[in-house]
Amino acid sequence: MASNITEFESFETLVEKLRQEIRCRCHELVWIIQTRESELLKELESIAIPQKDRKRQEGKLKELRDLYDLNERNFRSNELQAVQQNILEGLSNEINKLKKELTLPYGFSYNPDIVQNLRDFGELKTIVAKQPIPPVPSYKPPLPSSTIVPKPAVSVYSTITHPIYGVCNKGNGSEDLDRAWGIDIHYPTGNIFIADQCNHRIQVFNGDGVHLLTYLVSSGRGQMKWPICLAIHNDKLFVSQHGNDCVTVFGMKGSFVNQFGKSGKKNGEFKSPRGITMEEMSGDIFVCDYGNNRVQVFTGDYKFKSKFGIFIHPMCIQLSGTCIIVLDEGNPCLHIYNLNQTLKRSIISNGLFGQVRSPRTFCLDSIGNILMTDNDCNCICIFNPAGVLVHQITKGVLRPVGVTLDTRGRIVLVSHRDDDCLQFF
Repeated sequence: MASNITEFESFETLVEKLRQEIRCRCHELVWIIQTRESELLKELESIAIPQKDRKRQEGKLKELRDLYDLNERNFRSNELQAVQQNILEGLSNEINKLKKELTLPYGFSYNPDIVQNLRDFGELKTIVAKQPIPPVPSYKPPLPSSTIVPKPAVSVYSTITHPIYGVCNKGNGSEDLDRAWGIDIHYPTGNIFIADQCNHRIQVFNGDGVHLLTYLVSSGRGQMKWPICLAIHNDKLFVSQHGNDCVTVFGMKGSFVNQFGKSGKKNGEFKSPRGITMEEMSGDIFVCDYGNNRVQVFTGDYKFKSKFGIFIHPMCIQLSGTCIIVLDEGNPCLHIYNLNQTLKRSIISNGLFGQVRSPRTFCLDSIGNILMTDNDCNCICIFNPAGVLVHQITKGVLRPVGVTLDTRGRIVLVSHRDDDCLQFF
C-alpha cells in the first residue's frame, strides 16, 4: 500500500508541474496582451478628438471596438487554443503512461473529466478576458532539401548597424518633438522638415540637426491640428492634418499658401489623411485618404481629379518612375500601380508579409531600394527593388516612424523615443 501511495503522490506532482507550465504560458500571453493594449491606448491618445465633435468621436470609438473584437477573435483562435491543445495533448499522453505503470489504491481508471477540469482551470479562464492581441503570422513551411537556397542579396546599407548620433528630446519646448511622424528634406538647402504631431506644428532643422524654425499656426486658415505627414514640392510644403481632415500648403518659411479638403467621404473629402506625394510632370498631388481606404488625386491647383485603390488604411505613398507605390498598413504590403492607376502587382510574399509587423512609412533611394520603418519590431527594414529583405537596422532604433535620405546619403529617422527623437545613420 505504501508503494501505491508513493505512486499516487508522483501523479499529483506531475499534475502540479503541468499547472505551473500553464501559469507560465498564461503569464507570457498576459504580457503580450497588456503590451498591445498599452499601444492601442497611446494611439487613441495621439488621435484624441475634442468633446464637441461627437460624431467623429463615435466613429473612432466604433473603429477601435471593431479592432478590439477582431483581435479578440484572433486571440481565441490562434493563441489560446494552441496553448490549450498542446498542454491537453501532453497531459493525455502522460495519463496514458501512468495507466500502464501505476496501480492506484482506489482502482483508478482514466477519466476524461480530468481533461475537462484542466480546460476550466482558473488562470486559463482569466486569460480569455476581452483584451486585444495582434494576429499570429501565418506559418511558412521549410524549403524542401532538394531546393537550392540562393545566396542572400548584398545591400549597400549592410555596413549601417546603428545611428551616428541623435538630437531632440520628447516634449513641448521650442526644439522638442512629441510623437513626431512625417519627415522630408528640402534638397536645395538640405534642411529637414518634421511633422511635430502632438505639438501641432512643423519643426525645421538644418542638415546637422540644429533647430532653425517652427511653423506654429494656432488660429485661422492654416491652423494645424495633429499634422502627421508632409511633402516638399517646388518650394512648397504640403502637410496632411488628421485632426482637421485636410491638406495645408505653406511656403518654405511658414507662410500660408492654400488649403484643400474637409471631413467626409465624398470626392475631395478626407477622413484622417496621411501620406502625400507629387508627380513632377503634371504637378498632380496624391494623398492617402487613410480613413476612407483610398488614394485621392488632385490637380496642381488643388482640385479633385480622381481616386483609386481598395486598401485597408493606406499610410504612405511614393512615386518611382512610372509607378505609384502605396503602403497598406492594415494589410502590411506595398501595392504598385501604373500612372494610369491600374494595379501592377503587390509585394507580399517576397519580403513584407510576416517580416514587417507594424509598418509606418517608407522611402525610396535612387536605385529603387525600399527603406521601411517597423514600429513594433523597432527596426528599419531595407528591401531591394524586387521586395526581398536584404538588411535590418535594429541597434539604437526605438519606435521608428518617419524615414528619409538626406543630401549626404544618410538615413534620417524620426522616432517616438524620449530622447534622440531625430537620428542620423
